Amino acid sequence: MGYRCRRFRGFSLVELLVVIAIIGLMVQMMLPAVQMSREAARNTSCQNHLRQLAMAAVHHESTHGHFPSGGWGRMWTGDPDRGVGANQPGSWCYQLLPYLEQEHLYKLGAGEEWKTKIESARRLCETPLPVFNCPTRRPCKTYRFWPSQDQAPGNYANPEMVAKTCYAANGGDICPQGSNKGPVNYEQADQGQYEWIDASEFKGVVFQRSEITCQQISDGLSSTYLFGEKHCNCFTDYDPGDNQSMYHGHDADTIRYTYTRHDNEALPNPDTRASDAERYLADLRHYAWGSSHPHTFNMSFCDGSVHSIPFSIDFTVHQRLANRRDGKTVDMTELK
Repeated sequence: MGYRCRRFRGFSLVELLVVIAIIGLMVQMMLPAVQMSREAARNTSCQNHLRQLAMAAVHHESTHGHFPSGGWGRMWTGDPDRGVGANQPGSWCYQLLPYLEQEHLYKLGAGEEWKTKIESARRLCETPLPVFNCPTRRPCKTYRFWPSQDQAPGNYANPEMVAKTCYAANGGDICPQGSNKGPVNYEQADQGQYEWIDASEFKGVVFQRSEITCQQISDGLSSTYLFGEKHCNCFTDYDPGDNQSMYHGHDADTIRYTYTRHDNEALPNPDTRASDAERYLADLRHYAWGSSHPHTFNMSFCDGSVHSIPFSIDFTVHQRLANRRDGKTVDMTELK
């Protein structure tokens, strides 16, 4: 019995090109949806980070009777032997470490002699933590440190690379000039030789040597900013609001305001991607809020809640949310 030989017809070149074109078109149609899905996941992660930070601050207030302080100034970092509040030179990021299961990092350098302690402080500045970073903006790693040229370090040895934060605390609706500096040494601070800025000039929740209680937030915990995403220049490795470590005291790196002396700092901004030639324009926004997310930035409030705020938020509403005691409460539906 004979076998019939079957012949199979292959694809022609034209048919193959048509199939490839269809597949390419389908990929192009699906890619935006995939990117949107990924951004939604990153945005959710960012919101969860802010929620963790807000709840840590609430626990800090419950334990110590006030929210974490903003520290002394840009030339100081965390000191494990100086407690919390007005006597602590380090930032609110540093003061929240025990409430983020980072007690070992908070105690780094405790009880050590000066030469050893400033090296421990350097290691502190070099330690990043994922909870302080937005995954949309950048990975959790160390970035270049730009030390201040007008003042020597107060209590640390200069590192080359440092941990930075994508989040800042609410300093209020107006930034007092000179609040990012501070004493040159502990003696000047402890013996009353340094003239601190009058605390009444700050209308926010976390600022230089602050010790704000829940009772002092008279506009309501649910309608007052606590922490949020800060504006950054993501094109270069230099931004005057993102050049220190997240453990440094009061500066634009960790404290933001809704208004300063520059008109274009009033409203929140999407992250700048400016070249060196355009750096000056980016510098003017280094006290503003903002994010790498499309259309919105995330803010946590003093009650621990987190809201996604549109860049188009009304300026007056934005200022009210930063001022803890202006007597002008905000209807949260105004954020939409």
